[in-house]
Order: sequence, then structure tokens, then C-alpha cells
Amino acid sequence: MKEEKEKTKNDGTRSRIVGRFSGWGDKTRFKLENGQVWQQLYGVKWKTSLENPEVIIKKRFLGTYTNTIFEADKTTGVTQIK
Repeated sequence: MKEEKEKTKNDGTRSRIVGRFSGWGDKTRFKLENGQVWQQLYGVKWKTSLENPEVIIKKRFLGTYTNTIFEADKTTGVTQIK
């Protein structure tokens, strides 16, 4: 159990985006299964079509966070809304 907690801490928070995910654009919001809501920080655009994709939220230096779509290996900066 301790190893699992440590791995989660080092690897970030893993969850899934609820429902169909079509990518991100300007200020896209991501509602996760764990109840958290995150919003994209930058206007980078990327289109896809995925159903309940797994995501990893990681804290970076200076208090910033990234959201990586695990199966597509795509990352964008995010901020937590809820």
C-alpha cells in the first residue's frame, strides 16, 4: 500500500475524462471521474475522438500542472477549477 501511494505521488493523479473527449482548444474544461474539474491554460489546439480517456495530472515547478492524455501521449497546461 505504501508503494502504491508513493507511485501515485510521483506519477501524478490518474483518472479518466467523463464521456466523449474531442481534444482541446481555447480554455477547454476537463471533468474527471474523481470529481475534479480542470481547465486548459494555453490556446494550443488538438483534435481527437476518444471515449473516457485516462489522464495523468502532474504538478510541475512553480505550482503549475499538466494534463496528459495517456493513450495519445498529448500534454497541455491546466489549472484546477473544482
